Amino acid sequence: MAARQRVADLVAADPARATGPVPACPAWRVHDVVAHLTGLCTDILTGNVAGAATDPWTQAQVDARRDTSLTEVLDEWADAGPQVAAMVEDFPEPYGRQVVADLAVHEHDIRGALDRPGARDSDAVDVGLAFLCNVLVAPAAEERGLAPVEDVLIADDFELFRALTGRRSADQIRALRWRVDPEPYVPLFGSGPFTVRATALVE
Repeated sequence: MAARQRVADLVAADPARATGPVPACPAWRVHDVVAHLTGLCTDILTGNVAGAATDPWTQAQVDARRDTSLTEVLDEWADAGPQVAAMVEDFPEPYGRQVVADLAVHEHDIRGALDRPGARDSDAVDVGLAFLCNVLVAPAAEERGLAPVEDVLIADDFELFRALTGRRSADQIRALRWRVDPEPYVPLFGSGPFTVRATALVE
C-alpha cells in the first residue's frame, strides 16, 4: 500500500521525533503508532486476530515493541506490510477496507504529530471514508431515523474522514456546514470504536 510507504518514509526521515507525542492519540508516541501498524500486519499474518480492533489487542502490539528500535520496527513493517497488502482484497467484506481505514487514520495522526500534512486526497482516505459511512455510520443513522450524514453535511472528504474517526470535538462537528440541525448527528461521530474528542484538534 502506498500509504504504508509514505508513513515509513516520513518517520524514517526524522527518527528523532519518533519519541514525540501524537495529538490525535494522546496516549501514544509516534513510535507507538508505527508499532501498532506493524503489529496489525504481523498479527494478521500469524492469525492472531482474536479481539481484533479492540483496545487490548492494539495495546499489545504497542507494548510488544516498546523497547524495539524504530529501525527494527520499520524493518518488520517493510516485511509484513506488503504481504498483507497482497492479501487485503481477498479478505471477507468489510475487513479489507477496515485495514485500509486504520492505516489511513494513523497516517494522518503521524502527519499531524510531525507537522507534515499531505496525501489528504489519497485512495486510502477514499476507501476509509467509504468503510466508515457504509459500515458504521449509515446503520447508526438508520436506527435513529436520520438521513445519511453525507446527504446533510457539506464537507470535504478528508475533514469528514477525520471527524468520523474521533479526531474532531463535538463543537468542531457542530461548526461544519450542515444542511440540518447537527445535534442529532453528533453521536454518530462516535460510532464503532471511535469517540468524539473532548478537545479540538486542528490539522
